[in-house]
Amino acid sequence: MSLTAWVAIGASALVLLEMLTLDFTLLMLALGTYAAAASLALGTSPAVAAVIGVAVAVVSLGFLRPLALRMFRRGTGVSTGTDALLGASGVVVSAVDATGGQVKLRGEVWSARSHDGTPIAQGVTVDVIAIEGATAVVVAH
Repeated sequence: MSLTAWVAIGASALVLLEMLTLDFTLLMLALGTYAAAASLALGTSPAVAAVIGVAVAVVSLGFLRPLALRMFRRGTGVSTGTDALLGASGVVVSAVDATGGQVKLRGEVWSARSHDGTPIAQGVTVDVIAIEGATAVVVAH
């Protein structure tokens, strides 16, 4: 097997290992290794291929990795679970006060309590300002 093939296999191994870490470091090193394999395939000497591989890896680590990390960690921006209910509007199903009551939020009935203890009558629209356990903390809309 040629040196080019071994270098390409090594780069592929780095990509597979990257899937375990999701840190983008091994992926950037793989890019440099692939660049070295490509230069070997084009007929450069192993020393020149090594310099090209190191240069591509360093540039990738310095510039591409920070961009990839920002994009990966930014996420979708979609709230899920109880976080998705914060700021949601609902309707009081049974009177809400400082100790209890029920509200309908996005089609589900939740136990609720008034934020400041003020009673809120049935049928009044409320906004969720917090979720404490399985209880929505609400204020009149």
